[in-house]
Amino acid sequence: MALLEAHGLTHYFGGLAAVKNVSLELHPCELVGLIGPNGAGKTTLFNLISGVYTPSAGDIRFRGESIVGLPPHEVARHGITRTFQNIRLFGGMSALDNVKVARHHRTRSGMLASLLRTAAFRAEETALEHEALALLDLVGLADRAADPPGALPYGLQRRLEIARALAGAPEVLLLDEPAAGMNQSEVADLITLIRRLREERELAILLIEHQMPLVMNICQRVYVLDFGEVIAHGTPAEIQNDPRVIEAYLGTGARM
Repeated sequence: MALLEAHGLTHYFGGLAAVKNVSLELHPCELVGLIGPNGAGKTTLFNLISGVYTPSAGDIRFRGESIVGLPPHEVARHGITRTFQNIRLFGGMSALDNVKVARHHRTRSGMLASLLRTAAFRAEETALEHEALALLDLVGLADRAADPPGALPYGLQRRLEIARALAGAPEVLLLDEPAAGMNQSEVADLITLIRRLREERELAILLIEHQMPLVMNICQRVYVLDFGEVIAHGTPAEIQNDPRVIEAYLGTGARM
């Protein structure tokens, strides 16, 4: 059974269909790519899955249960978290606090326990900090825990966003252009990190990316969108040789 499924997703902005009858599936521990030209509807699809938008038509199912209409925090609570194409970190907080705040929705202490600083609340806060530090260590930021996001190089800000997404203890991780703005060395490190996340955390990952070497290197399957529609789906080898993909996105003579 697929872990995450989309069936016939369509979404209109006014009279414009940004996504048209899109269906896809993601299985446990699977790493799937989503590619296509700018404006093809990739981020709109992520916004539909994560609850930012409600689809005009179609269904989204997680573990067989429809999540259409759930707000983003409830989608995250179910086990689907994401990063963003444009980094959305909290600039006034440290890297550590950016991760901790994303974990708070899974804490049990209420407002009264917080105000009274009960023993149970203090124990939970200590555990929360240890978990956040472990996630920073996982993405290579343990030594930058006290730094605000603005003090981090762009590539490390991307890693911090991934750590924050992981703080929700997801089963499905949506990565929206995680390699954007990175140099070749940073991309190589990112490939290693994504592989490690899938294997060690047993995550299913859906990845939007324009850097084709990254997609072809780590994805097991790839969906290709153009003008809001899926025009191809298959293994990386099948996709890179598909005439429709070459014409719509890669260009004649493209090599990946």
